[in-house]
Amino acid sequence: MRKTDNGAHNGSKTNAKWEQFQTDDEKDSLNLTPIELIENKRHLIIALPASILPLLTGIALYSDIEVLEALPVIVCLMSPLMLIGALTAMVKLGSEFSNSFVIGTFLSLPISIWEYFNQAKNGCLSFGFPGSEGCPPDPPGYHLPRVAILCFQTLILFYAYFALVDQRNWRRMYGLLYAAYFSFFVYLLAYVTGLW
Repeated sequence: MRKTDNGAHNGSKTNAKWEQFQTDDEKDSLNLTPIELIENKRHLIIALPASILPLLTGIALYSDIEVLEALPVIVCLMSPLMLIGALTAMVKLGSEFSNSFVIGTFLSLPISIWEYFNQAKNGCLSFGFPGSEGCPPDPPGYHLPRVAILCFQTLILFYAYFALVDQRNWRRMYGLLYAAYFSFFVYLLAYVTGLW
């Protein structure tokens, strides 16, 4: 009988020490910088540049900067890698990642549909061959979907920053960074299919 009492007493001492360790660990984590709180930083190596790339691509599409014309191709080439990363993160990081990823991506669908119909109605593709007439001037409001997606991309990146710094939720931040990429990828598909 005495052995079981000592075992129970030792077990409660161990649990008390473990709880004290957890509270000390939580106190220490409050003093860390947000980047130090992130687990699985390898996802950040892919997600951060991939979420900034659509913003640069949107700027290139809006302002017709010739230097950045290859960025949509890079976004399309990165899509299989990003899809694999998103599926892996959905499994490993759980619902906090999945919810922010899915909601962030679906919120951009109205802008993508708007761009599809805008390009289908007003889009023009001219390569400047001899004898071709070229494209007519852009109608009023032609660039509004591009401005809307740029604003959406900026807002989602700010919200990802807010999720990390204020809420200290790095899983939600990853979901939002991946959502920023995929929302622009869907927009780019709508842009190209509407143009053809």
